[in-house]
Amino acid sequence: YALYIILMVLGVQLIQCPDVISMPSEFFRDKRWYVLAGIFFLNIGIGISLLSNLVRLSTDKGLDLNTAILIVALAGLANTIGRLLYSTLSDYIGRFDMLRILLWTQLISLMCIIIWGIWIIPIIMIISIYGGVFAIMPSLMKELYGSTVSYSQVLIMWGFAGLICPILFSYMGMGLLIVMSVCTIMMSMSLKLESSN
Repeated sequence: YALYIILMVLGVQLIQCPDVISMPSEFFRDKRWYVLAGIFFLNIGIGISLLSNLVRLSTDKGLDLNTAILIVALAGLANTIGRLLYSTLSDYIGRFDMLRILLWTQLISLMCIIIWGIWIIPIIMIISIYGGVFAIMPSLMKELYGSTVSYSQVLIMWGFAGLICPILFSYMGMGLLIVMSVCTIMMSMSLKLESSN
């Protein structure tokens, strides 16, 4: 993993895109950028952790292998639908409100899994939210920063989440996802307050 991170960082330095707007130095001093990056990292981490372990988790719940594979297929479909549906709804509801709704729904879905043992519907919901947050993040950043923002600056969190979170999840289990989900809500609330000033 360390070698992969080093190679990716070095590789990115070699890419030259003359049409990309250079980021002002003030951008990286803005606390909102770190809040958005944190939300993105944690939300992506929740989705990827579940996706990467979905067959094992489903069979641990007593489902047969064919049903577990069907759940993975449904999760992939939910990911796609979430990207289309939630990004469209955010045009009408507003980016910040949509983000907050998604993060609260994610926490409730995780609680349904842990407390009541409900499995398929909450998992599908969480994966759709994983796709939805991924889809609304560019528009949300554009609303905060205008045309000067480069989405790739936050997108790198997706790669880090994919490396780190499934490993942590394999050791810490669903409790880790609850903590991550609560953190995303707290971060989104601070972002909402800041954006209204």
